[in-house]
Amino acid sequence: MAMRDFLPPGLKGLLLVAFLAAYMSTISTQLNWGTSYIINDLYKRFLHPNANEKQLVRASRFNTFLLMIVALIVTSQITTLESAFKFMIECGAGLGAVLILRWYWWRIIYSFLY
Repeated sequence: MAMRDFLPPGLKGLLLVAFLAAYMSTISTQLNWGTSYIINDLYKRFLHPNANEKQLVRASRFNTFLLMIVALIVTSQITTLESAFKFMIECGAGLGAVLILRWYWWRIIYSFLY
């Protein structure tokens, strides 16, 4: 409310553009991050190990588009902020132990071997 009441029109526009730029930066980061994981860890490793760069770029572009469509479908189903947080918690459920133990797995395996 304070920004709407006290900022002149030019700064309101600049603030809007800054918010949109931050939003687009977040979207592009998440899409690139998700696509790189899927292409490098799944497609290149298991599905098409001998893929050349042109095929990987084509698959990356298709996967980015597919991730965008899935994200639009998922976000269209979210009606409240609470449901968005519940969805994020459900997506990450069970990962805590894995994310912590990844730093200690070699110590655990070493203790069983020796």
